[in-house]
Amino acid sequence: MNFGFTEEQNLLRDQVARFMRETCTLPKVREIAASDNGFDADL
Repeated sequence: MNFGFTEEQNLLRDQVARFMRETCTLPKVREIAASDNGFDADL
């Protein structure tokens, strides 16, 4: 059995990591967590 990721899964992982690095930084996550909604509708 091959338990490695497929090329598509690797691409998705890389895109999510890039999105998190660029758009959803740790300070932004803390801001969202402290808000009344607990989420950012624009994000």
